[in-house]
Amino acid sequence: MGYGWGNGVPRRYFDEKHWANPLKWNARAARDGVRRRVFCGSMCDIFDNEVDDFWRRKVGALIDVTPHLDWLLTTKRIGNAERMLADMLPGPMRPNVWLIATMVNQEEIDRDMEKLVRLPAVVHGVSIEPMLGPVDLLRCKRLPSWVIAGFESEQPGHQPRCGYPAWLRSLRDQCAVADIAFHFKQFGAWGPAPEGMAMREVVAWAKGKPICVLTSSQVMVRLGAKNTGNLLDGRQHLEFPTPAAGIAP
Repeated sequence: MGYGWGNGVPRRYFDEKHWANPLKWNARAARDGVRRRVFCGSMCDIFDNEVDDFWRRKVGALIDVTPHLDWLLTTKRIGNAERMLADMLPGPMRPNVWLIATMVNQEEIDRDMEKLVRLPAVVHGVSIEPMLGPVDLLRCKRLPSWVIAGFESEQPGHQPRCGYPAWLRSLRDQCAVADIAFHFKQFGAWGPAPEGMAMREVVAWAKGKPICVLTSSQVMVRLGAKNTGNLLDGRQHLEFPTPAAGIAP
């Protein structure tokens, strides 16, 4: 697929050596008897308006010849998915396609959840990355089978926003109630200060970097790292969904 961000920015495309990799992965998965997941387009958006349909058809052809791979089609443009999928994968939806849409706050969840879950797929996933506020999934009429969450990483020229552990706890608990697989990737550029650390110790430890106080006992510190871990209340949450037996909207 093409990569390069922004309206009017020229898209670039990987060479044939790159496109041949899934064939090798599929052969290895078939040999080992273990399905493998492919995160399709980590450097692009599969449903980008400014990418020619030719490239989506090329991905579709790869999906059809790699039945031992589960393809995670991830997009910020879920409104384009129905039209583009019909051209990319004509006919019934393939059983090795997972659809994942990025929704970073409640406004986007209210706007886009139905656009996602109405499409046929064995897995419907929501990537709440970066998580920019508390969300209430349970107010949606229909829910995904997978939720991925994470806060912002340090990026050159960008001031990462701080996320609150309380948002994650609420999301984790909602997923438990609704039997949704919950996968928490990272805190990002801000991370929880060690428990019991006094404010004066936090300030000294942060060496003058800005800090974000959540409560009298919970402090988030700007660490300037790309990944400050993914322990929530002392444990990791790295769940994956079980694909549905059939494909239903």
